[in-house]
Amino acid sequence: MNDIDVCLSKAEQLRKKLPEVFSSSTLQEIRKSSYKITDDKVVVNLNESAPLTAIVCNRLKDVMYSVYQVKQVVFTGAVKQLQYYERIWQQVRQDIRDNTHNGIDIDKAWFSDDAVKIREQNSDIMLEGRSDFYNSYIKNNYEALLERSFAKYGFSLDVYYPKGLRFTRGGVDA
Repeated sequence: MNDIDVCLSKAEQLRKKLPEVFSSSTLQEIRKSSYKITDDKVVVNLNESAPLTAIVCNRLKDVMYSVYQVKQVVFTGAVKQLQYYERIWQQVRQDIRDNTHNGIDIDKAWFSDDAVKIREQNSDIMLEGRSDFYNSYIKNNYEALLERSFAKYGFSLDVYYPKGLRFTRGGVDA
């Protein structure tokens, strides 16, 4: 925390911190939730029409702890259950954050929901950048890291264009 942050209210600190951690689309979902602060606890009431994933909740919990310095952060409401391929992708993104310099910034710029779309097709995981430039940049700069991360979960890289990268389960299709 720097000298400027000391002058900001806790709510202002939270408003400043959230965009540093979350993509704009995730922020929209977070802002649909409400929260209540007591002396030692933050209760986050999740909006039923926009449930957050467990991974987002855990990251939000970390932010709440750092800003409000409470003993407990509790979530009420439904937590969105991820599909299998979404769980794999979230684990790969965590690998990126953990294994690159400025990992959070890289993840937010190149791998957030605003930058790429992730989907499953015939048991393959499809990673599609929002433009050909994104696809090319990700391939040229992060292909090896993505390949290693996906391999942990039994996926192999099968590059295809113009849409992005495809990871196949159990090896590359013939």
